[in-house]
Amino acid sequence: MKRKKRIWLWLLLLLLAALAALVIWKWQTIRAVHTALTADEETIVQELETQSEKERAILEHYEIAVTPPTMEQRDDVLKGKLSGEELKQQLGLLPETPGTPAQTAPEASEPSDSPAGAAAPEEPEEPEDPAVRAAALVEECVRSLYALEVDMLEQLGAYRQDALDEWTALDPSERTSTRKMQIIFDGLDRCEALESKSDAEVRDMLDSCRTELTSLGASTDVIDELWESYCTEKQSTKSYFLSQYT
Repeated sequence: MKRKKRIWLWLLLLLLAALAALVIWKWQTIRAVHTALTADEETIVQELETQSEKERAILEHYEIAVTPPTMEQRDDVLKGKLSGEELKQQLGLLPETPGTPAQTAPEASEPSDSPAGAAAPEEPEEPEDPAVRAAALVEECVRSLYALEVDMLEQLGAYRQDALDEWTALDPSERTSTRKMQIIFDGLDRCEALESKSDAEVRDMLDSCRTELTSLGASTDVIDELWESYCTEKQSTKSYFLSQYT
């Protein structure tokens, strides 16, 4: 009997934890809707630009040689003026296509004291500096995060266009504030599913990088800063995206 009570208690605690997480998630969305409906677009854009400045400060502090997308580039992807692939190309986020090595004439070999047919001794490889490896890991992680952001913006832009198409297809008599809110909240359901997927991918990227940095004995402070920056920017981007419906 006591064992069953403990099981039920654990299930209850898990349920409460899940409900708490859902309330927090929904509350963030409600805040974003409130901002979108009450703040003007200029204010929302200013918030995004402020967050972008903080991002650049993090990159400069850790000497990460990655260029983040500008507010104009983000807006162009969101509004379908620029494809995600084009923006990744502009930011250098796409893997380089290996080219064909140039053919050069063989150089005349210098006389060798080694016996004919003897292979030259291989020089031992120097171990990679942990600090250099750690810096490369962080830069690679940041590139992946920005590539994911571009994908997310492109998908949000598709959702935005779907909502606009649905609104313009309505008869003028059907374009009521109630119908507009219905379109907004239908879009929110799709956005929340995308947000959940993106959050999981970002956590996986950052957790993987944190594990490798720890194994190298390097600081993981940058991981916490990147996660905080992601969450803050996501909230501002959500408000901006929602403002496009109103």
